[in-house]
Amino acid sequence: MSQQQESVTSSSSQDDTTPPSTSSLPSNQQYNRRPRMEPQISPQEKQHAIQLLAQKIQSISEPSIIVLAGSGLSVASGIPDFRSPGIGIFVNGSLDKYNLPDPTAIFEKNYFMENPKPFYELRREMFMKEYMPTKSHYFLKLLQDKNKLMRLFTQNIDGLERKCGISKDLVVHCHGTFETYHCVKCKKEYSRKEVNEKLMTTTEQDTVPVPFCDACGQVLKPDIVMYGEDLPEEFGKCVFSDLKKHKNCQLFMVIGTSLQVYPVALIPNYAPQGTMRVLINRERCGAFYNMQSAVREMDGVKNHHLDLYLGGQEDTIDSYIEQLVKELGWEEELQQLVEQGPPTEL
Repeated sequence: MSQQQESVTSSSSQDDTTPPSTSSLPSNQQYNRRPRMEPQISPQEKQHAIQLLAQKIQSISEPSIIVLAGSGLSVASGIPDFRSPGIGIFVNGSLDKYNLPDPTAIFEKNYFMENPKPFYELRREMFMKEYMPTKSHYFLKLLQDKNKLMRLFTQNIDGLERKCGISKDLVVHCHGTFETYHCVKCKKEYSRKEVNEKLMTTTEQDTVPVPFCDACGQVLKPDIVMYGEDLPEEFGKCVFSDLKKHKNCQLFMVIGTSLQVYPVALIPNYAPQGTMRVLINRERCGAFYNMQSAVREMDGVKNHHLDLYLGGQEDTIDSYIEQLVKELGWEEELQQLVEQGPPTEL
């Protein structure tokens, strides 16, 4: 084992790989751990991790890569997060701005049914623009095109994974999507474009209108998972099929998520024995929380993995993907996908 590689036995890794009990964690619950100083990882260590990851990807000849993606994947597209200055529900004055009893109420099912207006005010602020996929999205498209991608679990509701051309059969929207809406009563479906048109109309008070169903007059609800709702059935079925039943996963990539919302945060812990697991994120989290270097070998009876960590505040998700693509020799193919843009038909 090289000096750059961290070895951990099962006895010393209990806190790092054993997930908390799910019995007390309802769907979509956020779980925070105290902040920790990021380790000083040299560029040489990071490059070594990128080389190991590239070698693994090159060696895969069948769909056996599973990706779990979060909001960091879409940052370069310009989508603001809920903590962006001057916007969102976690900035100063947000409770007064949206007249909320607490910040999370805007995403609670019961509150939405009583008062959907704050949600649609936030919706019009943040998701009216037509956002485009990033290089990282197109990298995942390349994995699909090269017959290496088994599944993409995404926590994002922006729909950019599908927009870049990844097959709907491979994408699991863990927390739903803003691309479609349904009437809460008659279940008639509406597209994001149709809802945008409703939101752009003005009212006498010049406030954001709440979109209602043309058929029965009831409110339209986005197909996202709100607090108090269960995750889609597809989520549980695919986790079981991909990670517990068949166990064909050779590489598990976690990209742009801090793994703070359960039960989605538990997925990396289900990777089969011997699977390489990779975290590309600004900070360590979840199963990677205790890593002190870019490469760590888990060598225990219950947990045997090779873990890689590519992160830190100085680099972006796209910059790591660009380095990885260069190591793979896929630069021209990726650039071609970016220049072509989203396919006209999905």
